[in-house]
Amino acid sequence: MTLKDLAKTCGLDISTISRALRGDPRVRAETIEKVKAAAQKSGYKPNLAARTLAAGTSRTIWLVLPGLTNAIESHPAEYASRYLGNKGWDLLASVYNGDRMIFERLLDRLEQGVCDGAIIIGTGDWGESRLQKLKNQGYPIIMLDRPSFSVDVPAVTTDNYGAVGLLLNGMEKSGCRSFICLYHDGDYVAAERERAAIDWFKDKGYPYIQENDTIQQLLKTTAASDVIGVIGTSQGSIIDYYSKHKDILSDRETCFALFDKWAGNAYPAQKIFVCEQDFKLMAETAASQLLQIIDGEDVHGVSSIPLLKINTIKRL
Repeated sequence: MTLKDLAKTCGLDISTISRALRGDPRVRAETIEKVKAAAQKSGYKPNLAARTLAAGTSRTIWLVLPGLTNAIESHPAEYASRYLGNKGWDLLASVYNGDRMIFERLLDRLEQGVCDGAIIIGTGDWGESRLQKLKNQGYPIIMLDRPSFSVDVPAVTTDNYGAVGLLLNGMEKSGCRSFICLYHDGDYVAAERERAAIDWFKDKGYPYIQENDTIQQLLKTTAASDVIGVIGTSQGSIIDYYSKHKDILSDRETCFALFDKWAGNAYPAQKIFVCEQDFKLMAETAASQLLQIIDGEDVHGVSSIPLLKINTIKRL
């Protein structure tokens, strides 16, 4: 039952129903009692989010994120908290620890009005139906780093397409003439990175394979002296692939390219290119846009933030 349905049942206008449910002293006591009794009988549950926004008293925002162990988790929490704090808002971190059930439960609690809005770092296609419900209700949310595949929710992320092109340009300058692409379209970000890499390979005319192709396909089209470039999202994904094909790749000169961080020496590659994302600008942009949404402004689409820089690591 909606607030409109409850108003029809009680024979009152919506504003009177809303004030009665809040116990507003401007409403007669018998009317408040009548409305609350009707609400309880019908099973009506007030939209606490709308009530909080109308009252303007919470001034808290949730940052829903998978953890606090890496840069894309801890840095946005710090930067968004500082930005919002300077605007008189408080940021609360709600961690789901990579657990889908917890993530979806947190989205359910947003609907209950625990805060004025939320910045969400999601995972894959988790919680799409709940995100759609929040959007339909006009609840203020914005995605950070990982836009939704299927729900039209405002988002802020890195210019992943442009960043991949810059990484590949660096590898080309270091002699790479054939490539292994470990991106796949599992989510919006991975799909953008895959699209950028394949467009670049085709434009340059360089041979390439993807993760599920056989490495022999690449070797048939490359000279033994060619430097092989391996590009992926993380150090773990690249090392896993290299280890799986070590019997072949250990005899070839290689360069790696990835996002965010490479720990330790460049080995087994000769050189590694690391895209450093501008998490500060990403977090501040997301926080700023969320405040605009809370203020009733229309914010749409995906904002792409230029990468901060590309770091190069050479084998010692």
